[in-house]
Amino acid sequence: GYFRFLDFAQPGVAQFEKWLLAHEGAVICALDDGDKEVREHAALSLAYMGLLILNSSDGIRQGYLHLQDFQDRKSKPANGSTQAALLERLLRARHYMELAHRVLPNDARVQGWYTGTRVRTGEDDYSQLLHVAEQSQESQVFNTFSAMIVAREVEEVGPIDLERIKRLADAFTGKNSPCTSDEPQIKSKCVSGERTPFSQQAAFLILADVYLTAAVRKRPEPGQPLDPKVHGELIKVKVMLNMLKFAPGVGSRTDHWPLKSEIDRRIEWADRLLANQSETHPLTSATIKTEGHAVYNCSACHTPNERPARQDEFPHVLDLGL
Repeated sequence: GYFRFLDFAQPGVAQFEKWLLAHEGAVICALDDGDKEVREHAALSLAYMGLLILNSSDGIRQGYLHLQDFQDRKSKPANGSTQAALLERLLRARHYMELAHRVLPNDARVQGWYTGTRVRTGEDDYSQLLHVAEQSQESQVFNTFSAMIVAREVEEVGPIDLERIKRLADAFTGKNSPCTSDEPQIKSKCVSGERTPFSQQAAFLILADVYLTAAVRKRPEPGQPLDPKVHGELIKVKVMLNMLKFAPGVGSRTDHWPLKSEIDRRIEWADRLLANQSETHPLTSATIKTEGHAVYNCSACHTPNERPARQDEFPHVLDLGL
């Protein structure tokens, strides 16, 4: 339902966002409802509304979506004010996250989303988002994934923060990882059925990018040997990514992942780094684009395998009680 509209390639993203935001007042009023369950449901709905705004804005910045489709015809900005419009959208998402956080201060997911939004507005330092991920045991993988996404949007992730990301990301590959464990209660924290059919694939792909980015920063002069630790991490990247392609039960799911071609791209980049080839490395770019999708957004996990919703189905896409 809702999650299909996190995919830039899906038609109707702008129409769904405008329909959803038109109910902002009703959802905010529900925050004062006498029923605790209603209040919490409204708060989580606001958080999802904020996430949709952030994700669509990312699609606009990358050229997959068009700003004018998200605006009323009477209120189109003047030429050259796209950045102002995107800032206005960011502040609206931040407002939603703040309201949600007031009602759900102990929800680790909401805390991560709220802090991530404050990092985007410059109110919090990126290291604070990593602190949230480090402290949230129940949602650590979830918040680490969010931190990796936000990392692409900040000007610079310093070497200390990068090492913290790597330590957090290692949780994806440990024996108790929600992404690798065979224990159903553990595994359910990473793979949640039809809503996130490709959590494992997206988590390992972005984890690979963390290691690859670190390796790019530590590249020796051409012809000089790699640092042994970097060499080991690049080998680990190749093992992880090949596991996504060939591991029993995992490879068959990967075959249906729209981003599966990105796996071979990362393996190729790892091989280049292992060979210490001198050409410019793709990971120096801020954004890695793919056909119709972008790696660093919610649809990496939530890519749908279903038809787009019609406008008359919008009220049923996200159960807001509207």
